[in-house]
Amino acid sequence: MSGSRPVLRRHEGWWRALRCALVGFAVCLLVAPSAVAGVDVNPYYGFNNLTPTYPTDRCAAVFPSSHSLACSGFNNWDRTRVYKDHGGWIKVGFWGPGIPPLDYYWEFAGTIMYPPIVVLRTDVWAPPYNASFCGYDFNQTPTASSYVKCEAIRFF
Repeated sequence: MSGSRPVLRRHEGWWRALRCALVGFAVCLLVAPSAVAGVDVNPYYGFNNLTPTYPTDRCAAVFPSSHSLACSGFNNWDRTRVYKDHGGWIKVGFWGPGIPPLDYYWEFAGTIMYPPIVVLRTDVWAPPYNASFCGYDFNQTPTASSYVKCEAIRFF
């Protein structure tokens, strides 16, 4: 009997060490800042209407005196997300920084879209430095105005 007792102590010490390691790991997770990865969400428009004449001057970073277009400032945006309550055709995508600026977008129709529309920069081959945008689609006529909220998303 005396020979089996040290074996039990060895196992008890191993479990104790494992518990201490797990508790230490949990404390590190709680205390450590989340500086490893982050998300920047920039709600740049809405909820509001996109019409043939509205909004005005909401995309000055790309086009001064613009209309029917809303966009974020230039940054390294990864996604454009649009919540659409109702309406007609819209464009969702990115503007490149060139002269003239080139747009990279997809067109969407539908009255109510859930989940929200999400266009990735890599889906439309937009450059890394860009401006996120949502706009009224003049290519699809006639189309109704749309009630939307537009956001630019960047991961770092």
